[in-house]
Amino acid sequence: FGGKEDFPSLIAPQAAAAALKTGKAVRLMLDRKLNRPSGNQLFPLVLLDPESQSYQKGNPELHPVLSHEVSLDFISNHRVDDHEFSYNARLSYNMQNDLINSISATDDAVPHYMTYENNGDSKILNADFMALYRYRQFILSVTANGYHKQQILGGAESKFNYYNLSIHPQFNLADGWHGGVQATYYSKVKLQSGTLSDCCLTQMTVGKQWRHLFVYFYDRVTMHKQALDKSIVDGRKLFTYYEM
Repeated sequence: FGGKEDFPSLIAPQAAAAALKTGKAVRLMLDRKLNRPSGNQLFPLVLLDPESQSYQKGNPELHPVLSHEVSLDFISNHRVDDHEFSYNARLSYNMQNDLINSISATDDAVPHYMTYENNGDSKILNADFMALYRYRQFILSVTANGYHKQQILGGAESKFNYYNLSIHPQFNLADGWHGGVQATYYSKVKLQSGTLSDCCLTQMTVGKQWRHLFVYFYDRVTMHKQALDKSIVDGRKLFTYYEM
């Protein structure tokens, strides 16, 4: 906050004022990133496929993708005897300009070709919430996330709503044993068509710790639903994971 930028010098006093007014820890951040195009997107080498009579090439005139994000966090921790409760709520807004998109076209010499252009923008409004409750050897965590995304690529606009809810109770037992159950629900709605895709994931975990070795046993069931009328059991997995 040395005054070298226009906006960062304003963030510290705003965060301090919000913390004083709410009586809780408040974090306000401004993040700006410059994502440069990859080498294959820039390099003007022509890759020709004689069989399909198509080619692709990079575009050395591409601009970097510039993103801006502003986020506001509220953090709170409480403890009464053996009961501990904490939560973290976050609201953020992200904007990206000059998104890089692959485009297809035709010309007289070659029927089909593909290259890259800066022809997109996106805006995302995101909200996150995480709560944690601890009582002796029992821990309960709840996380929720939702965002609204508006994106324009090549003149075509798309809008999405996304929701995510996860509940995870777990127990720490004697002799290094611990176990838990996690249930997670994901949902994504495309607003133009009204289509919905969602996923429900349930997972049971049992683990054992021997000094620096952790062994986890998972039993996972995943179910997907597409377009509101089709349900599929994607798979059930039972596997073991080792960690040092």
